[in-house]
Amino acid sequence: MEVEKVRVLESSSVMEAIAAIDRAASGAALILDASGKLVGILTDGDIRRAILQHFDLARPASELLKVQSREFGPTPLSLPASSQREDIIAFMVRHSIRHLPLLDGQGRVVALVTRDELLGAQRPRIRGVIMAGGFGTRLRPLTEGVPKPMLALGGKPVLEHLLEKFKQYGIEDVTLVLHYKKEIIQEYFGDGSRFGIDIDYVEESAPRGTAGAISDIAMDDRLLLVANGDIVTTVNFEQMEQFHRQHDASLTVAVVSYESIIPYGVIEMQAPNVTQIVEKPRSRHFINAGMYLMSPRVRRFIPGRGAYDMTDLVRDALAAGETVLGFPVREYWLDIGQHDDYERAELDLKSRQ
Repeated sequence: MEVEKVRVLESSSVMEAIAAIDRAASGAALILDASGKLVGILTDGDIRRAILQHFDLARPASELLKVQSREFGPTPLSLPASSQREDIIAFMVRHSIRHLPLLDGQGRVVALVTRDELLGAQRPRIRGVIMAGGFGTRLRPLTEGVPKPMLALGGKPVLEHLLEKFKQYGIEDVTLVLHYKKEIIQEYFGDGSRFGIDIDYVEESAPRGTAGAISDIAMDDRLLLVANGDIVTTVNFEQMEQFHRQHDASLTVAVVSYESIIPYGVIEMQAPNVTQIVEKPRSRHFINAGMYLMSPRVRRFIPGRGAYDMTDLVRDALAAGETVLGFPVREYWLDIGQHDDYERAELDLKSRQ
């Protein structure tokens, strides 16, 4: 990999490190001091964990490295550039790392190798599921003639954009869960061969919630990537899969950071006394992004009949002691469930194009 694309000075912001990661599609950025020597590595996973801790991405990369060093140690792992391929592979496997810088005698990076480059990228063992049966009530009258996932965005259905995103990450076996005006979706997508994927269908006779129909999908040993059919996103599903597997999770929920502002001065009290007044306080939360990675073992919680939502699955998995993760989406994401959001998605797409 060309290291020039992923070099970032330690004084640069974490946002600049993110830009380098995305620009090179590398999954990691090399953090250098002013003399060009390696001081650390920030991976996509490091940055997403920082987002979960509400780390300010405008702060210097060096500050995030300090946080990282408290958890994993201060010295970035590396090998001499003269190392043999077999030794590099063994080192990466032993330390469970996906990126490794190779250094010259002066401590400068001459190459960044990845496990995918050395061992070959493995196609994900993932089956896609898209929940596309909703009525789209909040988008009426637009959805009186078509189901919400078939609304046009940039000249093609929203659902087609999502299927293209699946295919981009090697997810080519997809089940569409249908109910409202299902024949329109089936006629357009067929068996998926026109789009280079295999599509089958689960048809709900009555709405069964956001997870109930999953019980009708044949069980195998693959992960299920379940997504709502009204989402527009550029999220990196490969990074989401790695995040899920690294933590041996049962269920991973994609989350988006959301900030709300109370437009008033808030009075804090120890009644009847006022202790302070906070003008227009901000509150930050993570909201459900409508995308989930599900290990086979968690499917046992989904009943074979009746309505069952993803919120029920999260609750039941937690109650059983299963590992449930939140995967922060730092890429573009929008739920087009309302008129303003649908119009915004169209404008955003034109802007990106």
